[in-house]
Amino acid sequence: MTRDLLNRSQRISVAVTLCALEMTLRQALAEQANEEGILYRRNGMLPPEQQAQIHQLIQAALAEIAELARELNLPVEVQNARNDLWGKLAIHWADLQDIRPEKLVRYGEVAPELDTVFTPPLQRLGDVIARLRHALEGETRRH
Repeated sequence: MTRDLLNRSQRISVAVTLCALEMTLRQALAEQANEEGILYRRNGMLPPEQQAQIHQLIQAALAEIAELARELNLPVEVQNARNDLWGKLAIHWADLQDIRPEKLVRYGEVAPELDTVFTPPLQRLGDVIARLRHALEGETRRH
């Protein structure tokens, strides 16, 4: 049985908060393994008994969220992974512009040869990100 205990603004606020918590909990479940990238390493391995306890607690939290969502008739947020990636790439492109050699002077003297070594790959990386965003825009228009 659902109840009408919240006004529209309250319902949205509660839903957004619980949605963010749910996403964090589900991400924690997915990140239980070790992961190795180029510039990072994530050690997620926990002892089996701790893993089981955390899994059980997360499942309990998810059950509470499900009950609240049902009881309060909270709206489901539909997220578009493509749009999320497009937005994150825009931020990363801007961040890349901020680490160009001429901007790095704010952290101290820049080696003269850095421009030759760093700028071309940085430019290529920025170009790839721009092309990725453009490709994602094409996909967004079709759907």
